[in-house]
Amino acid sequence: SETQSFVVSVAGSDRVGIVHDFSWALKNISANVESSRMACLGGDFAMIVLVSLNAKDGKLIQSALESALPGFQISTRRASSVAERHVSPDTREYELYVEGPDSEGIVEAVTAVLAKKGANIVELETETLPAPFAGFTLFRMGSRVAFPFPLYQEVVTALSRVEEEFGVDIDLEEVVEGEDSEEDDDSPNSPVGRH
Repeated sequence: SETQSFVVSVAGSDRVGIVHDFSWALKNISANVESSRMACLGGDFAMIVLVSLNAKDGKLIQSALESALPGFQISTRRASSVAERHVSPDTREYELYVEGPDSEGIVEAVTAVLAKKGANIVELETETLPAPFAGFTLFRMGSRVAFPFPLYQEVVTALSRVEEEFGVDIDLEEVVEGEDSEEDDDSPNSPVGRH
């Protein structure tokens, strides 16, 4: 059978050697790690990994990882191909950054804007950290999103309302591949609200 791609998610109590055990199990079944995201969240460790294997389904991956990582929650499924996703020809990718006082509802408000505009969230990370001199807990969010270029100004306007509601700064910058160069004046490479 031809090589297939699988999305594998793993979560469990953090300890030394998880990634090694994961990699060792995949090596033993001749599977290859194509890309991955890993993080410690509280006392837990979680990762999501794109794995390729010459197999028709992910049962071999699932059983190998269950043996190598007892007590972990593991799920394996066939990866969707890029061709199966409808992508507008004028879709572009943007880096979206949020920073400000932590408060309930920031992530929901930002993602609501993106969902209403049909934006796809490619990556998203959040963190909170103490800001003792400011007297509040600081919230940060970094993400990569994709949406059609004609919607850029609508997204900026909607995110500006989130800035005002939560008192945060939001930057939205187009991802420019290749060498650094000066952007055209009409290029959407400026922040939503850099103060």
